[in-house]
Amino acid sequence: MGGAGYSIVGDFVYLQGHWNGGSGSTDNYQYDIVNNSWGTGAPVPVPIYRPASGAIGTNTYLVGGGDPSAAGKAIRGQGPKLPRPSMQSPAVSYNSTYIYHTTGDTWSTGPNTNVAHSFTGGTAIGNSLIVVTGFDGSSDTNTVELATQPGCSDYTFGTGTDTFVPGVDDLGLNCDDCGADVSLPFSVTLYDQTFNSVHVGSNGHATFGTFDDNFSVTCSPFGFNGTTYVLAPYWADQTVFAASGHGVFTTTTGTAPNRIFYIEWRSIYPSSLEELNYEIAIREDCNPPFEFIYNTINTAAVGDDSELVIGVKKDDTTFEQFGCDHSGGTNPPVTSGQNVSLTCVGSCMGVPTPTPTPTATATPSVTPTATATPTSTPPPPTPTPTATATATATVTPTVTPTPTSTATPTATPTPTPTATVTVTPTPTVTITPTPTVTVTPTPTVTVTPTVTPTVTPTATPTVMPSVTPTATPRHTPTPRPRGTPRPRPTP
Repeated sequence: MGGAGYSIVGDFVYLQGHWNGGSGSTDNYQYDIVNNSWGTGAPVPVPIYRPASGAIGTNTYLVGGGDPSAAGKAIRGQGPKLPRPSMQSPAVSYNSTYIYHTTGDTWSTGPNTNVAHSFTGGTAIGNSLIVVTGFDGSSDTNTVELATQPGCSDYTFGTGTDTFVPGVDDLGLNCDDCGADVSLPFSVTLYDQTFNSVHVGSNGHATFGTFDDNFSVTCSPFGFNGTTYVLAPYWADQTVFAASGHGVFTTTTGTAPNRIFYIEWRSIYPSSLEELNYEIAIREDCNPPFEFIYNTINTAAVGDDSELVIGVKKDDTTFEQFGCDHSGGTNPPVTSGQNVSLTCVGSCMGVPTPTPTPTATATPSVTPTATATPTSTPPPPTPTPTATATATATVTPTVTPTPTSTATPTATPTPTPTATVTVTPTPTVTITPTPTVTVTPTPTVTVTPTVTPTVTPTATPTVMPSVTPTATPRHTPTPRPRGTPRPRPTP
């Protein structure tokens, strides 16, 4: 089970996908903590390994991950290429988000990440998912992405008009006080949960959670005690028998991500038989997420055996009621041609936002200050050069000596050139020589010259290292530098 996505919902631990010998896995294991037993759920939609994972509400999430199988190289004389698992770069890196609905044992898809993330990590924090770095299919990525789980803390109502779109597909209810489960063409979020199916009742409700198809609807409690996640465009006692031309129909218009799913009721009051025709429009783009559109609303001639309530409900404590008619239809709170829109308070759709964590590249600007430290009595000069790069220095000095004696020095220069230096010296140095000279040109120089020179070096100096001359300097106004003088015997 190495590399599984893992999360906890209630009393269950979920392990989803894993290494599986390098092939990835669609396994979905569930550990019941209370009963100390293992079970299995609906398989993951794709073989997956090392996704980011977490749980929000009753749903688990797998973000990114990959399929570790990679095509191996053919070996001469040993048949075709074979799959070879890769721990470094998976064959497929995913940018997908898979949502497992523990209450219904079904999978759906969430928003894609902006880059692929295999061999990644992540978790759920509050109602947000975070996925951190990983492998994007070609190289390592330092991209961090955050997605907020869709969730509406409440809904506000608005009224107006909108086009009525008739349903096409007959759900075949043909009944009184009945319902049918309907698969949704896209995921739908109601309050803090996301759903892939809905239970449609003949009495004018669409319930995503716990439903009740009975006729004795009340305004308080909203509908029935215990019902959850309900859209109620016209929740009251009605019949939808096909023989009288009635029923419940659905249709979908548009293309992703702007589809609209319609649920249309063609019904009558059971006591006075007046016609009703209305629908719910569920919008994929959440703009707004839901609309109740009323084509034909007739007032009932007599009171019904239930009340009429219109609104939206999460549970018995969280709901919004647009209107109520205690008579069940003699005073309906909506009219023909009207629509009621439901606007989410919160985040209807979760959209991943990448937050890159770049690797900075610094370009320093260095202005070193070299300090010459001679062994002679006078204080040393302190030039301020500007160093750039690293190379072998080249020095071409122009020396105008002012001799004061004839000395026989033994010079031992020790150059250590490591950089190409552009030097702009400004001081004129007068040094009293001693017989022994030790020179270290960069960056700290120890000089013991035998003459009192005035030195004006050029921008690119040339140093001839490791020379030990024994010489008697000649008093020439401008001497030429010599490459490697031969040592002479000391007279």
